[in-house]
Amino acid sequence: VQVAEMVIEKAKRLVEHKRDVVILLDSITRLARAYNTTVPSSGKVLTGGVDANALDRPKKFFGAARNVEEGGSLTIIATSLVETGSRMDDVIYEEFKGT
Repeated sequence: VQVAEMVIEKAKRLVEHKRDVVILLDSITRLARAYNTTVPSSGKVLTGGVDANALDRPKKFFGAARNVEEGGSLTIIATSLVETGSRMDDVIYEEFKGT
């Protein structure tokens, strides 16, 4: 989790300095699982055991991709685990499908 946050912050700074950045993430599912174990409990647990707050940070991570006017661009390419038999993985996949 710390490395992912450090990488995204560094990437944002590079984009501000007119650099083009590509992040390859393997996988958004594992990142969401990691956040699920580290975020404070919201008291609301979704299907598969995912805490409601656990998906906020991975969404922000993935949502950081952009093309900055008069700046650089940030592209994020991520994999997702599917058909693992884990309901948690299915919930995470459905949340990010199509992004």
